[in-house]
Amino acid sequence: MIKLLTVSVAAYNMEKYLRRTLESLALPDIVRRLEVFVIDDGGTDGSMAIAEEFSYRYPFTFFPVYKQNGGYGSTINWSLAHATGRYFRPLDGDDWFDARGLRRLIHVLETAEADAIYTPHIRVQFKDDKEVSRKLTGTHMEAVSFDQISDARALGMHRLTYRTSVLRAARLTLPQHIFYTDTIYACAPLTTARTLLSLDFPLYCLRLGREGQSVSKEMRAEHIDDALQVVLMLAEKCRNQRLDNGCNVRQMEEFTAYLNRSMLRQLLRAPLDGRYFPRLRQYESGILARSPAIFEDAAKHGKLGPVIRLLRLTNYHLARIMHPLFTRFVRYLP
Repeated sequence: MIKLLTVSVAAYNMEKYLRRTLESLALPDIVRRLEVFVIDDGGTDGSMAIAEEFSYRYPFTFFPVYKQNGGYGSTINWSLAHATGRYFRPLDGDDWFDARGLRRLIHVLETAEADAIYTPHIRVQFKDDKEVSRKLTGTHMEAVSFDQISDARALGMHRLTYRTSVLRAARLTLPQHIFYTDTIYACAPLTTARTLLSLDFPLYCLRLGREGQSVSKEMRAEHIDDALQVVLMLAEKCRNQRLDNGCNVRQMEEFTAYLNRSMLRQLLRAPLDGRYFPRLRQYESGILARSPAIFEDAAKHGKLGPVIRLLRLTNYHLARIMHPLFTRFVRYLP
């Protein structure tokens, strides 16, 4: 039976959550249309025992994979290299797919021809391992191509399913041993993707509130250099795409500009230590060298723009005086 969807599950030390993740894929009426790689990226817990159990129950769908640790990006690289499904998407080992949404997506994939498929996702907040709230994020877009997307923030790993051939044509290879490479997965394939199918039902359920999550405030601060590196990589891709007169340049630049503004807010709020000024200057110089358009966007955007222009005029020295204000208010600047 032809596989319609390959799912890459990153299962590094996910024993506590993985069973729910895999159960969300093991729907009897569609499970044989899926190809699921459950990748143990050098973990030390019992995640692979759970993966082996599902492989025994569904031998033509679930495939446990043992590999040396290479970080999140390496799990997607491995899955993409071995995928046989017509479409592809990642799923973190602590998240899951909505059952109704997955059934509807598989039905759509039976006849789909689009390069990418957009679905809203659900943010599920947990506290003390108990679900406390749900929020639907993203809405149906009347779009049949990326050119018709009015807000590039709609892009994101949790919302995009790509045709496998599109990812391979884009030569998608994510860097290893760094965080936040999922943003590269979302943006880099725009170099080859043209058609877009927007669906109005949610698929991805994103768990929030787990200790040690990469999206937590503490982890973002700890791995800020990884996030900066990722945005610089995307800015470089934007530059190359513009030089090559490639497709979806505006969407790529808008998405990367949005990430760049987020990084500047985080940099301005960072601790005022010996790395504060060198990191800020080096990052800004890197963005300017790769994409002047993205560099200028930050100076023109909303209430953040005047702050950035003032800091650049003073070679960022004014940041020392303004730092107490940054730590309290800059996150709220649109």
